[in-house]
Amino acid sequence: MSTAPVSLGFLQPDQSRLIAVEPEVTYGHGLAVVQGRAMEWDYHARVRVEWSITVDLAGILSDCGLGDGARVDAVISWHSTWTNLRGAGTIAALVDGRNNLGIDIPGEVLGGTLNLTVTVTLGEAGLGAAVLAPRRPGSPLWSLRSSVVLEGAAARMPVMAVDFAATGRGREHGVWLLECDHDLTASVAGALLLYLNTAHSDVQSLLNRPADPAAGALARFIAYDVTRQLVVRALQHDELDERHRYDEGTLGDLFLTLLVTHLPGRTLDHLQREYEDDPGEIEAELLARAWGSGR
Repeated sequence: MSTAPVSLGFLQPDQSRLIAVEPEVTYGHGLAVVQGRAMEWDYHARVRVEWSITVDLAGILSDCGLGDGARVDAVISWHSTWTNLRGAGTIAALVDGRNNLGIDIPGEVLGGTLNLTVTVTLGEAGLGAAVLAPRRPGSPLWSLRSSVVLEGAAARMPVMAVDFAATGRGREHGVWLLECDHDLTASVAGALLLYLNTAHSDVQSLLNRPADPAAGALARFIAYDVTRQLVVRALQHDELDERHRYDEGTLGDLFLTLLVTHLPGRTLDHLQREYEDDPGEIEAELLARAWGSGR
């Protein structure tokens, strides 16, 4: 749905000056979102958003009373419901006609529903702008919203940011903690909970500046470690049965999916014996597959 700010104290463009369709969203190795759902998404799958806007630039400048040398910008921003992280792409100056915007979002910072917004803002008012023209760079002129449901089992794992010392969760100086139920029939949303320690400076950076390279590296390592812990729990779970048909979205379904994805070509019994004989070998293979798939 497109929106124009109301009663902000400056002129705004007629809605007909900007035409946009739903964004094209892909993830992983080019998998397409179908009917607003990324059915096979997981934390290692980077999300690519491409959004096209057709602009009547002269009409916008006239409607807004902007002057010579005025500039109008656009940017894609995002918000993830599970992690509560948000970010934005590169600001682009709009030109007359078709404008193609794009952004890549690391899968490690996502989960749940990915809310997307493309916003058109004032870049520069230009010389000789009208009295009621927008003046402040960044003033909103138009926006369009869309959303994608990240449907993979990983998307249903909630994340909670808390102070470990204040809540008694984990070690006081720890960075994250994964809690996992034993019930294979429980839903992933209820069986798993990832805690992030807000008292840790690295977590503060991850929450407040997710686009920073250091924050991205931490998020990717947390995602890998969560995968590693879940795979190990699957291999050590004495009730897991690959012949059983677990309901989609349950812990048992997630365990078997992770084993097939990251340690393919062997039966559960074979993998459990391998892990019992040489856990380091299994974890080395997991590192190569799980970490490598996030690149």
